[in-house]
Amino acid sequence: MNIYKSNFDEKRKVFIVSVGRTGTRFFAEILSQVIPDCYAVHEPDNIKIVKPNLIRNIIKQVKERGGVANLILLKALGLTGARNLSLRRLSNRLDGQSVINKFKAERQWIEKICCSTYMESNHQLFGFSEDLLMLPNTTVIYLVRNPIDWIRSCMNFRYGWYGRRDLLAMVNLLGFKRISPRNIGVVDTQWREYSRCSKLAWLWNYVNSIFYKISSSHRNGWLFRFEDIFIQKDDKTIHTFLNLLIDNKNTFEENYKTFMRFLEVKIHSGYTRNIEWDFSPKELNNVRKICGSLMKKFDYS
Repeated sequence: MNIYKSNFDEKRKVFIVSVGRTGTRFFAEILSQVIPDCYAVHEPDNIKIVKPNLIRNIIKQVKERGGVANLILLKALGLTGARNLSLRRLSNRLDGQSVINKFKAERQWIEKICCSTYMESNHQLFGFSEDLLMLPNTTVIYLVRNPIDWIRSCMNFRYGWYGRRDLLAMVNLLGFKRISPRNIGVVDTQWREYSRCSKLAWLWNYVNSIFYKISSSHRNGWLFRFEDIFIQKDDKTIHTFLNLLIDNKNTFEENYKTFMRFLEVKIHSGYTRNIEWDFSPKELNNVRKICGSLMKKFDYS
């Protein structure tokens, strides 16, 4: 018999966090179909463009997830939204308990969702994922990807971070800010001279260093490599991963088979874009200088 939990603390909560472009959207799209009684969502602070009935879908999302104030007005001011909370936490403008209180207030709408497990895949949680572990019944899963492939993927993405089309990096005010040394209170006098590739390398190293430290010290913080799940499809890794998500072990094998079918289909096709940009020898060497130490910890050569 299914037992649905209405209280946010009582629900099983799984947060999947990364620096982006690691399959987080894929998990949100398929896990509700894989796992019984699971509500899975991708970056719920962002309004999704869903067609047909575009206007109706936007109104529905805004109404369900906190209203115009939280999703638009306060977020634009930098006061709500996971990315803004992350930046404020990393710059010590919020302590751990304060950020959790604000996060829970922004996720009150989840109490209306009929589910026993809430799964949120959201790279914007990067700055306070350790604080999330203070919540009862919570697991945080980190996904890391080889920085060489990750940076190449970002550079070839039309709206990638720190590029000419990155509105947040260009505006850099109030709630329109991209993570940078300045925005988290870190001194880096060379940031302005960094190429986009070097900025992405800094981002990968900084954020994944946080993830590595947390996953090494918290029993409910787990780290997986993107390649082991999506490229190698390593059976042991996927079993461990799904064991963290599936509460009902009686249905595990059935759920596992369903997950593997989705994995073969590769619903999210963002990993196979045509390559237009690639590293120069100088850029590749620079990435290895910035990320090399952490790459070794993740067994990336």
